[in-house]
Amino acid sequence: MSEPMFVTLRLGGKIRRGTLIDLVYLIEQYHTESDVMDDIVSRATRGTSATIYLSDVNYGDIGDVLAFCEENGIDYIYHCEAKWEADAILSSFIGGVLRETYSTQDGNPLLSLYDVEKIFRESSNPTEELIAAVTPPSLDKLEIVDV
Repeated sequence: MSEPMFVTLRLGGKIRRGTLIDLVYLIEQYHTESDVMDDIVSRATRGTSATIYLSDVNYGDIGDVLAFCEENGIDYIYHCEAKWEADAILSSFIGGVLRETYSTQDGNPLLSLYDVEKIFRESSNPTEELIAAVTPPSLDKLEIVDV
């Protein structure tokens, strides 16, 4: 059974030119709303992050693309919208740190009561940690390098 869902993938940080070709090949296996290579190269040239919209992704699963990004040190923000029985998910891999959480339909992080209680139990500065936990991640730019 299939549940087509809408996914947004934002790429940032540094990416090697050769790795970019492999990444684009993986992304283009999914239905994209634009020419992936042109979009990424044009965004990198302008010094901004590249946002790719994927529609009709089975349960929002682009695990192969995310794993490739993590293995190659490519920063990303992934958001999958909620649909029927599937929750909206927000995950980011920035600076080698993976962060995953449930989110609102528009991509803002959500915290469970358990998470809030845990932060207050274990943190020396719970207010700062709570703010960090609900602040959406951001990527400034994507840079293509010849390494």
